[in-house]
Amino acid sequence: MDSGNHWIILEENEVSENNATAGVYAGGGGVYVAINAIVKNNVIENNTCLNINYQVASGGGIAVDEWEVPVLAYISGNTVRYNSVTSDGSAGGAGIFVFSAKVGIFGNTIGDNLVDAGYSYGGGLHMQWQIQLLS
Repeated sequence: MDSGNHWIILEENEVSENNATAGVYAGGGGVYVAINAIVKNNVIENNTCLNINYQVASGGGIAVDEWEVPVLAYISGNTVRYNSVTSDGSAGGAGIFVFSAKVGIFGNTIGDNLVDAGYSYGGGLHMQWQIQLLS
């Protein structure tokens, strides 16, 4: 499968009070991106990711994951705040988490996000595995 010319546009929304809970992988409490996306001028706040099985929780506000198809994402002009990720195992990117994707992150306000885990990474932003930053 190829994401090709398919795009998701999330613009000028409020994404709040959402929760992703799982026993293996919890990601994207507010927004989960697994296809080409533009996430622009949104308020993304008070979202949570909770892992209940000593595994991984990531991206309390936004998670960008490239698992099965190449992903290109532009994240700009957003306010990403008061999001959290919690796990007895590992957790990261309470504000924004990016895994193995091409991503441009510009002009966002990222603050007051919380990681609570056995192994904690990036309260505001965590990028992992073959990231390609776009300018």
